[in-house]
Amino acid sequence: MHQNNVSNPIGSIIFTLIVLCIVAISFLSESGIEFSYGLFFLFFITAVAVVIFICGFKVVNQYDRGVILTLGKYTGTRGPGLNWVFPII
Repeated sequence: MHQNNVSNPIGSIIFTLIVLCIVAISFLSESGIEFSYGLFFLFFITAVAVVIFICGFKVVNQYDRGVILTLGKYTGTRGPGLNWVFPII
């Protein structure tokens, strides 16, 4: 069985999200909206939620079954196709 050893660069994704939030807020401040930490927090949380949602999609091949382990315990099996799995745990 072939396994893909692909690392998940969470640190670089978070850094990129912070930079994108700062750029978005700077564009908004040029249009007259003042910078606030609440606005930055809102952009950052929204961007993190979108990244978590996108990273959770996994493709299970037609001849495989996806076994879901949560904290080392069997919690379910996924069939072939596009599946969404909570990526953090």
